[in-house]
Amino acid sequence: MSATETSLKPYSREWLLSDRPTSRRQARFGRAYIVWRRFAENRLALMGLAIILGLIFVAAFAGVLAPTIPSSATCAIPASCRSARRAICSAPTTRAAISYRGCSTVRG
Repeated sequence: MSATETSLKPYSREWLLSDRPTSRRQARFGRAYIVWRRFAENRLALMGLAIILGLIFVAAFAGVLAPTIPSSATCAIPASCRSARRAICSAPTTRAAISYRGCSTVRG
């Protein structure tokens, strides 16, 4: 073990990229650092990671971002689509309140 390896600060770049790791933890962090650097070079991969993290954020805070219940909102099915209304209204539910532009139907 050389004097330079013992004087390295833990988690510094030199410590992570050392040729002779002094512990398993140093070797594991060194490999992870190399993998991250290679991943960070690819801009498309970083954009994909940002999209995935954004979707996870939206899913985690969905209740805060959209506090209304979708079934309580006014549905935009036009009156000309009677078959769609009939199909939705005749679906077996325990208790559903469905409203269509002013007319509401409560099934129990």
